Amino acid sequence: MKGISSQALNGVAENKYKYNGKEEQRMEFSDGSGLDWLDYGARMYDAQIGRWHMVDGLSEKYFGASPYIYADNNSINNIDPDGKEVKPTRTRVYHADALAFNPRNVHDLGKTYIDGGMNGVKYSKNNKGKYDVSLNIVETLNPNLQPGRNLDRLNPGLVTEVSEHERAHGDQIEEAFRSSLTVNSGFKMNSNNKPVEIKFSGQIDEILNKAEKQYDEVKSSNPSALGKLKKEDYIKFIFNEALKEIAKNLVGDKEKDANERAEKKLGGKEKMPYTNGTLPIKLH
Repeated sequence: MKGISSQALNGVAENKYKYNGKEEQRMEFSDGSGLDWLDYGARMYDAQIGRWHMVDGLSEKYFGASPYIYADNNSINNIDPDGKEVKPTRTRVYHADALAFNPRNVHDLGKTYIDGGMNGVKYSKNNKGKYDVSLNIVETLNPNLQPGRNLDRLNPGLVTEVSEHERAHGDQIEEAFRSSLTVNSGFKMNSNNKPVEIKFSGQIDEILNKAEKQYDEVKSSNPSALGKLKKEDYIKFIFNEALKEIAKNLVGDKEKDANERAEKKLGGKEKMPYTNGTLPIKLH
């Protein structure tokens, strides 16, 4: 439909930023032909065959996958924003992790966590030279909540309550990682003739970028102050300090908050009979 497409301007301005906002490499040769590849920064992607034309620079992290496939061959659950590293979106599965043999309430029927714990949180540079932080939040539901199985069949609407409750826990994790943090830099500056420690504030990715800038400035102005400290070791130190601050936001009783979030999403306590105890969970 030309009238509502990028052709509507009749060639006055050509839109080369389409799929995923990546620039098409098209008509770049003198004869008007081109490769028709998409520039992802780290690699070129051929949308015609769904493959990269270069191997994944981080292929050693994904031994079970071909270094030429896009997003681990799962573009529903995964994205690959710069052709470098797969950054999973939130994942929901029925899994034995959430298998309670005698569930008494909604809390017994689901489990939400960061895949790999804090060790599963990774950082890397994007194609603009800035740090990105990625993690996979896994929401697991009791396998017996699958359609047609006992818990689902005997308890109409139970899977909806459990799903919203676990989604709320996932939201809590996301919000913790998007929260503003303050981390000590390990460097000091003179203020009124007194040494004052420099601190970094912002979201975790912003803190990493500030830490790199601070390291570069110290290396340029006073390299001896760094001693044998390498930049990659310093960034890793700051990253781990930021994770400690995030972990503080994840402790405590999160169940009440998750219940309230689910209640709001579903439209009131009357929509959550298994959570508020109006209906007992039937097992047989």
